[in-house]
Amino acid sequence: MAAKEGFEIWRKTSAFDRYRTMRKAADLIRSRAAGIASIMTLEQGKPLTESRAESLLAADIIDWLAEEGRRAYGRIVPARFGNIAQLVTKEPVGPVAAFTPWNFPIHHAVRKISASGKSPSPVRP
Repeated sequence: MAAKEGFEIWRKTSAFDRYRTMRKAADLIRSRAAGIASIMTLEQGKPLTESRAESLLAADIIDWLAEEGRRAYGRIVPARFGNIAQLVTKEPVGPVAAFTPWNFPIHHAVRKISASGKSPSPVRP
């Protein structure tokens, strides 16, 4: 239920506001990278330097996908007949399941979660 409610809010949020929210998330991860790395190392036994690098990479991925979200353009498809206009827009489809491996917990989760801000959904006419 919470995912559905959150989706309804997120889908009505402009691309620019989603971008700003995601950039804030990336900044928070960067500012907390040392603490995140310590927790990841304690949970998994991953070397601290690798945990820190993964945390910082996650922030970079969020930044990248936030920028991509501002470029979720539609397109016009040539029609068979002159009196028809076919416009394709991208729309979020809603909550989905995303499975990630254990060995890169932040990296893989961020790639899936942040892509939702980009609205990489199937195209609907």
